[in-house]
Amino acid sequence: MIRKPIWTRRRQKLQKHIRNPQKRSKKLKQARGRQRRRIKDALHKQSTTIVREHPDTSSVLEDMKGIRKSGEDMGKKFRTHLNRWPYSEFQKMIEYKSQKKTVYVNPRGTSSECPVCGEKVKHPAWKISKCDNCDRDYDRDRLASLAITLRGIGMCGDPFPVSALASWQSMKNEYLYIRD
Repeated sequence: MIRKPIWTRRRQKLQKHIRNPQKRSKKLKQARGRQRRRIKDALHKQSTTIVREHPDTSSVLEDMKGIRKSGEDMGKKFRTHLNRWPYSEFQKMIEYKSQKKTVYVNPRGTSSECPVCGEKVKHPAWKISKCDNCDRDYDRDRLASLAITLRGIGMCGDPFPVSALASWQSMKNEYLYIRD
């Protein structure tokens, strides 16, 4: 993906070294357009790759409405980074390129609920989640993505041809747990 600080530094350099306001405005506009086109190209390539790798599957994505409002009480750097993030555009690209249904689920609480027993998990380390009830450790991001997937499965119906227990066991063993 394209790194944002490079573009920020380039714009700052243009603002600093070009004294003529009309010329500076024109160059900054060109730089913003170049950045926008490169990001859009990268998003198109990534979304095409995702859809081509999984042609006959439905997409389950987080419902990101209101994410900009959630960052209002954060610092300026965080808000700047959040507002430059083209999440909605990427989701729309996946949705229109995919032949199957795209489901949006609420991401609230996805990394704080144990998928095995349903209890609230603790986060003793930054990326580790631990369930005291069933004594299991999870990677926090994988736990959240699995919870989003399971919520999407619940909204789409039963996608597994085998029993739910067998499919849960295979998902659990291959995907969820932290390997030692």
